[in-house]
Amino acid sequence: MGLGLGHLMDLNRKLQNNKNLLSAKSAKTRLINRARNINIREKGNSKKVTNISEKELNQIKINIRKNIQKERNKEYLFTGIGIIIFIGIALIFWLLL
Repeated sequence: MGLGLGHLMDLNRKLQNNKNLLSAKSAKTRLINRARNINIREKGNSKKVTNISEKELNQIKINIRKNIQKERNKEYLFTGIGIIIFIGIALIFWLLL
């Protein structure tokens, strides 16, 4: 090989081999994930299914929505207090300078 082209051919060969290894690894990963999903589905089917009335289901949904709204309100309150404190501290430092 003249003109130093041997190292480029070697580099191309290594890159191709790495690409082939990656595709083999991803295929193996897909196979493992598929097997896990099948196991999860089989385990999930063995669970006992409970039937509840529409009224109870609606009441559960309403309770969940209320709890989520309470949590959001708490987050808004703490965020607002934090912003007010931050602005207050910034004003104090600005006035002192």
